[in-house]
Amino acid sequence: WGMYGKFSEAATARAGAEAQLQDLQERHETIEADVQALSSKRGVEAVARERYGVAHAGEGEITIMRDQNTEDASAYAGDGFWASLWDALFVW
Repeated sequence: WGMYGKFSEAATARAGAEAQLQDLQERHETIEADVQALSSKRGVEAVARERYGVAHAGEGEITIMRDQNTEDASAYAGDGFWASLWDALFVW
């Protein structure tokens, strides 16, 4: 009976160790990818832009505005049966 208890404990410990190993391997892969990205000048610049919002001198924000003279996409849908069914089903 004592050997069964030790075997059960060992199996439980092994399952926990395997789960921990899997987590550590995934973490290692993530860190390796981060190191690989940061090993180039472009990767460092991308991280600096993302985390700290920095930009080169002379760079600015680009705002894209829709021309008021263009027609809405719903104008092309028509007022047929399928368009009214679509509007009735998806009212949001």
